Amino acid sequence: MRFSEKRLNDLISRYRENIEKNHLWREEGKIEDHAISRHWFALANRYRTLAGSHALLGDGKKAREAYAEAGRYYLESVREARAPPDTRDKVDRESDPAVLLRAMITAQLARDDDLLAEAATETLAMDDAYLDEFAGPPYDDNHTRYYTATLRAAIVLDDDRADDLLSNYREALAEVNNPYMEAIAGVCAAILAADVSGVADGLGTLLGYHDETVTADTDSPTDYIADTPASLCLLARDRGLTVTIDSPYVPEVLLADDVEEGGNVGDVGGAGVGDGAGGFELPDVERDPDTGAYVLVVSIEHPGDREVTAEDLPMTAHGRALSDEWVDAVIEAFSEASADDERELAAALDAARDDGTLERKLVVAQRQRGDHLFDESISELGVDRIKMIKGGG
Repeated sequence: MRFSEKRLNDLISRYRENIEKNHLWREEGKIEDHAISRHWFALANRYRTLAGSHALLGDGKKAREAYAEAGRYYLESVREARAPPDTRDKVDRESDPAVLLRAMITAQLARDDDLLAEAATETLAMDDAYLDEFAGPPYDDNHTRYYTATLRAAIVLDDDRADDLLSNYREALAEVNNPYMEAIAGVCAAILAADVSGVADGLGTLLGYHDETVTADTDSPTDYIADTPASLCLLARDRGLTVTIDSPYVPEVLLADDVEEGGNVGDVGGAGVGDGAGGFELPDVERDPDTGAYVLVVSIEHPGDREVTAEDLPMTAHGRALSDEWVDAVIEAFSEASADDERELAAALDAARDDGTLERKLVVAQRQRGDHLFDESISELGVDRIKMIKGGG
């Protein structure tokens, strides 16, 4: 097993504690109103990691519960950002199709038909005004994201617009080079045509692309699990097609019809959407292969139509991510964790901070390819390393 049982249980404990703290910070008013949408999104990501950890442990019941929470928060992040629309950040509006697609994927994995239909209905409510607003450079990829989401929604709801959306999707793909989305379009076309072998072949292609992204350093369940192929497999089954996936990247419990509770960790916990979220998420910690230095890593998505600035990093209840105050809070959070290895990590990070060897790394997935990089505010924040992924996100 790629992930040890101890590693997965530690992740579950950490994320449960983090989720509870985030709810508390929201209830205490530590998250400003204009930032609530992004914090709903961050909380959804936490639940998604929690779900993946349970799935890899073979606990289908808890995995579905956590995927359902993720779907609700992805959906709520879009709704929150739409009110009031006149003050909404354009970057957030641009992300609607991707976030709604994520809501449908997690709802599908949760086997929550009502939530799935709700997310699909919200997705189809996007009209051509979105395409008009985000037309041309630097938004060339946005039409494909729009059709990826709306086509899936139409299949979920058995909507008559599905064939037209598929045609528009393929026209949009002809303008970009995105083999992964082309494979998704192929699977959707096969589902609409009730072509079982076509679905199976397309899922195999998607899994092949996913395999290329998994490396020896992949240590997050969300990066390891192929949730897009898994959810498309379930969508095909909902349409009466007999298909399955046999892959290490798709835990068996995600495709099982009946699941039982397993593992040795308590219920997913957390509150409903109305009870609040926000604030703080522990970063990944890497070791430099040459120097052995500890590196705190924060990843963000960015539109790519301008330079990356410090303000693009999330503001938490403990200051801007990667700031000095944030680093202090990260070390304190690790020191308060229940797992021994995380407390040991806190001590190592504290020592590295004191001797000046602790580094901070920012990974930026830019949705649009361009020449924009970053301004001096990133260096002033204290960032030591930057990795730019053009056309990512």
